[in-house]
Amino acid sequence: MSSLGMTYRDNTVELPFSPAGGYSLVGASYTITDLSITNGQDPDHKNTVGQTKSWAGSNGSISFQVGRKGSSAVADWWKSKIPGSQTTFDHDPGVLNFAFIGTMTLRLRGGILGNNEDVYTIAGVGIGQGHAGSSNNWWFGGTTGQNTGNNTVRLTGKSTSNYTAKFYFRRGGNGVNVINLTEINYPAFRMFGLRSEYLGESTADTWQKTKGGAAKCPPYVIYYNPTQSATLKITVRGGLLYDSAGELFDTAGADLSHSNIPVAIFVVDSNGNLYASYQFKVFLFHHSTILAGASVASAGELQASKGVITFMSNLSGHYRPDATVAHLQLTEALYRQGYHKAIPLPVGDEIVAMGNSKPRIFTLALLIVSQIMIIDYAISYMSGTATGVLVSSFHTSLGAEVAMYSRISVSVNKILGCCAGIRGIGPTDFKGLSGYKGWQGNVKLYGSADLFR
Repeated sequence: MSSLGMTYRDNTVELPFSPAGGYSLVGASYTITDLSITNGQDPDHKNTVGQTKSWAGSNGSISFQVGRKGSSAVADWWKSKIPGSQTTFDHDPGVLNFAFIGTMTLRLRGGILGNNEDVYTIAGVGIGQGHAGSSNNWWFGGTTGQNTGNNTVRLTGKSTSNYTAKFYFRRGGNGVNVINLTEINYPAFRMFGLRSEYLGESTADTWQKTKGGAAKCPPYVIYYNPTQSATLKITVRGGLLYDSAGELFDTAGADLSHSNIPVAIFVVDSNGNLYASYQFKVFLFHHSTILAGASVASAGELQASKGVITFMSNLSGHYRPDATVAHLQLTEALYRQGYHKAIPLPVGDEIVAMGNSKPRIFTLALLIVSQIMIIDYAISYMSGTATGVLVSSFHTSLGAEVAMYSRISVSVNKILGCCAGIRGIGPTDFKGLSGYKGWQGNVKLYGSADLFR
């Protein structure tokens, strides 16, 4: 078709999809975000910013209707956007007929995704047409590109959860109108190792001795074998999370956490598998229990309701993963398995991201306790380990049970038994007001907090 002395051509570029790993291309698109066309070769403005081309399968293609006349102006425009080292040819063009920069999306299935799908977005993808001999050859590169040799460029894309993936395209040494996606690479998850202060914790009377020299019960942290770990694995079915018993993942019945609310502790392994436990017992069952002290891609606490995560935190003293990375890698791991819901982060002071610091003891609880101890009763106010363990024991059954293993609770036990005539004290006797009474009794009888140090 001619217009004003020029001829529109159907310029078709083939886009075969042939990466290893069992991936299939469900659908793809290319949306123009910028362009340069030799003057007079698109008088009808058939190519515009925002225009989208689509294809699918292993032998897709797209076409651009535009005239074919080379110019150095288009080549200079391309060079200003995409240096030669970021193209498949590893050098700059001298003359181009037209060039586009746009956003490419790839909807993939298979490979690391299994039967699930995910959409990957590659920004700043350059597609242009030049001239070589009697052929009109295509150029390809990108603003995130890096030439890797063999007429191949590596571009960086982002998954739906914003996780980085690498895509390798070849243009050169194949048909002049062929741009072949040859490889997809997912960088391994960043792993967080067990912190050095917990090494040896699974050996009797090793790690516990570093905690003030006091005997603990039991004298080691349990480490699960693979069969035991499998009982804590969380899987995705129909877009929801299920525990190993086939029940919807729900933390309503969980007892204790760093956050003092019903959550499960969790870890993610190097393959993206999620494991979660409703139990957490100091000196017995920790995040490190689940994978026997192995490094993790994410760790912390999850609150879930009927198979849906309502928030996560990175509260894990044993691993202390970076909050941003822990959230990203958990989200990516689950998305690959078919869980496509956002994972909210905690809001406010109820839960705090740890970073490289220890979990904060909750300010509101301590404020109330300090008021009772110092203002209302004008007696000494204990701090440190005594505060942490006792505050936990006052408000949860499991916390009280854990408290009974320590010297602190043994003292409270004696006082309650001797002064109040209580016999056969159990974990629940340290909850609520009973816990506070025991604490107050200690201070009144002994006159200081020295007993608790």
